[in-house]
Amino acid sequence: MGKLKLPDLDLIRGEKSKRSLKEFIKSYWHVLEPQDFVDGWVIDAYCEHLTHIREIKNLLINVPPGASKSLVFSVFFFCWHWLHEPSSRFLYSSYSLGLSERDSMKCRRLIAHPSYQKCFKDIFSITEAEDTKRLFSNNQTGYRQAISIGSTTTGLKCNFAIMDDPLNASDADSDIKKADCCRWFTDSYFNRLNDFGKDCRIVLMQRLAHDDLSAYILEHYKETFIHLVIPYEYKKTNYVSVSGWKDPRAEEGEKLWPERYPESFIKDERRKQVKFESQYNQSPINSKDALFHPDTFRYYDELADGYKLDARRIPRTETYRIMTCDLAVSMASRADYTVIVVADVTRSGELIIVHILRDKMPGTKLVPTIKEVFNVFRPAYVLVEDVAMQKVILDQARAEGLPIRGIRPQGDKESRSLPLQVRFSSGQVWFPKDKGWMAAVEKELLEFPQGAHDDIVDAMSYLAIDASKRFHKPVETVQVQEKSEQELYKAAMLEGLLL
Repeated sequence: MGKLKLPDLDLIRGEKSKRSLKEFIKSYWHVLEPQDFVDGWVIDAYCEHLTHIREIKNLLINVPPGASKSLVFSVFFFCWHWLHEPSSRFLYSSYSLGLSERDSMKCRRLIAHPSYQKCFKDIFSITEAEDTKRLFSNNQTGYRQAISIGSTTTGLKCNFAIMDDPLNASDADSDIKKADCCRWFTDSYFNRLNDFGKDCRIVLMQRLAHDDLSAYILEHYKETFIHLVIPYEYKKTNYVSVSGWKDPRAEEGEKLWPERYPESFIKDERRKQVKFESQYNQSPINSKDALFHPDTFRYYDELADGYKLDARRIPRTETYRIMTCDLAVSMASRADYTVIVVADVTRSGELIIVHILRDKMPGTKLVPTIKEVFNVFRPAYVLVEDVAMQKVILDQARAEGLPIRGIRPQGDKESRSLPLQVRFSSGQVWFPKDKGWMAAVEKELLEFPQGAHDDIVDAMSYLAIDASKRFHKPVETVQVQEKSEQELYKAAMLEGLLL
């Protein structure tokens, strides 16, 4: 009786990986990467969209750096797809020819691997006469060509036109580079398909600026492209793919893939908030039109008895502490926030931000929250708007024994922010380092006045206004009858700060 012939496990695994892109990635990850495969739903999102790419046809994806997009889209998908359609022709482009060639070589290394050849050698073979790091083809008329953004594309046709990182992050502020990238997309990339009714375009990138290629596509090709956005911090969305996939996160701000993005790494990346919002949260900030600029932000070191502002030491005894409140009563997702700012003000009028609370809460919690923050930080007094609903809160807080001072808003929020803008531009506003609430503070300031929220700006504006009254002599105005109330207010604030 002959020996029982056992099934070949490599062939079984090969057949399983051929049927599933996700299994293919897991099976061959070790061929290209030294570290172990780290699974996550982000990989599932990629695979779901790539498996249904013929239905989607045009796909724009925005994901943070380090989310394995290049490996999946530019290497694994290509090597897996040739197992099903070896005649397919791929055109890959990137801002750097070196990056395009890098992924091309990874594809060749994977295809040449003994395990891949053992399982799939009968499907296709590489053509010896056309086998370079920029272009290689197979005996079924398929090929993979690597080019750079800006290259001549005359005569190049493909079934899959894939742009992977079309703009260098270092060129995010270059209007010329961004315009060239968008122009090449329209003039050279977009018409490279063999069959415009069947073939596919894929654009992969992290957001880099408010006017990058993604913004251009969303403005001019919104009806053509499916847009998949995976931010590091979850934002509620109604997006559902053609296969039914949707972001599995439910809570606003929920973090992405903690196994790939440890908190210590994210903490360092957050030090550049504009970059973080663009590249990680896929929400670029137009800082050119912003009233507060990132280069005007100052950060202090806290000492046992005071603060270190760059080389200067400010004893806490030489400051006085105030607290400002911008109150809101709603728990709705799009409603304003209640914001409480605690700051120490120096003798020269510099603002040292000690604490900021930003939360949504019902009206019944407002006074208890104000009292709680007051008891922790013990400011000299508390500023609250003396208008509308806040009049009631103001009276309730006074009844609790809190030193409340009512303030009446003058002009609109932009006008009220003028004293704060001047203090920022002159380096007189200081923030603590490594506080969790700083991300929201920086984001709101950098987006003002175009952002979704301005509650922090308003609370800080009252802080700057109060400080200007205390440290600068009253402003004498002339020709009162010839100026509007709003013009007078702006002039008074600016002159008072600049004296």
